[in-house]
Amino acid sequence: MEIYDALARARGRGDRVVLVTVLTVEGDASSHPGAKLVVGAGGVLAGTLGCSEFDTAGIALAADEDRAGGDDSLRMSFLALELRRIERDLRRAREAGDFEEQGRLALAKRRVFDDMGTVMGQTT
Repeated sequence: MEIYDALARARGRGDRVVLVTVLTVEGDASSHPGAKLVVGAGGVLAGTLGCSEFDTAGIALAADEDRAGGDDSLRMSFLALELRRIERDLRRAREAGDFEEQGRLALAKRRVFDDMGTVMGQTT
C-alpha cells in the first residue's frame, strides 16, 4: 500500500511523480514482474525494483520520462535495458556452449527488437 499512498499524497500536493513498474523479468534477476518504484523530483518516494542497481536505473528512467513526457520514451528505455541484459546472457551462453539457452535468448532478443519497432511505429 505504500506505493499507492505515496502516489495519492503526491497527487494531493500537485507534485509530478513517475511510477516505474517492472513488466517482465527473464533469467536470473533480483526483481519480479509488478515491482514498483515511485520517483518524484527529490528521488524515490516509495518502493523498490529489487536492488539498488535496478532502483538507480528506475530513477534515471523516471527522470528521462519526466523530461520527455511520453510513454514511448519510457517503454524504449525499458526495452533497451532488457536488450542489454539479453545480450549479456547470450554472451555467457555462448561462452558456456549452451545452445538451448542461446536459442531461447535469440528468440527473446527478436521479441525485444519487434517491440522496439512497434514503439517506433515500424513493422518488422
